[in-house]
Amino acid sequence: MKFIINLLILFVLIINSSYADDELITLEELRSLDSKIDNIEVSEIYKDILEVYSLNNLQGYAFLTSSFSDALGFSSAEFNILIYLSKNGEILAAKLLSHSEPLFLYDKGEVRYEGKGINENVLYKFILQYKNKSISNLSINSKNKDHNIDGVSSATITSILMHQSIIVSVNKILNIIGLNNNQSATLDHNSFTPVKWNEMLKDGSISNNKSYYSEIIKL
Repeated sequence: MKFIINLLILFVLIINSSYADDELITLEELRSLDSKIDNIEVSEIYKDILEVYSLNNLQGYAFLTSSFSDALGFSSAEFNILIYLSKNGEILAAKLLSHSEPLFLYDKGEVRYEGKGINENVLYKFILQYKNKSISNLSINSKNKDHNIDGVSSATITSILMHQSIIVSVNKILNIIGLNNNQSATLDHNSFTPVKWNEMLKDGSISNNKSYYSEIIKL
């Protein structure tokens, strides 16, 4: 009986965690970034992308970096950063919704840490810098002001990991919705599916060709 109860508890936890990301992005949350937004819909292209509308006109796309990037913090947890992209692929707004970085949670009494904690406001302000930015050539502490994001000096690694999470996820979104024009050729990691040898022979990806030793010698 105890085993069954534990199994049910585990099942409930799994179900709740599977919906956790979806619940983080709400219309109210997006309206805090842009008051003109009046509707959001799940994209038919990809379930983890939300289409953002104002007066029935598509304004852009919203998503969580944790849905498209494997970047993890010191606590081995994902960063839940809300990204609002324009139809042209520019970051209209970015907002840190949640994190589990122990160095910043120390001041809130949520994590025991041997040392002085850092006020987490600097982390939220760090993410706000991505507003109206393009990911092309965007880097932390760049000498070029147009492509610069000021890192968090007291938590350099955390800011780098968050930056990576944003760049990787935005790049994936641009590929998915067909807006990535920065590269002449890219590998399609999003729709890739493994195929067997015989299937590649049928679709022409590979072909059989017989070569005789005498022919090779002549070459």
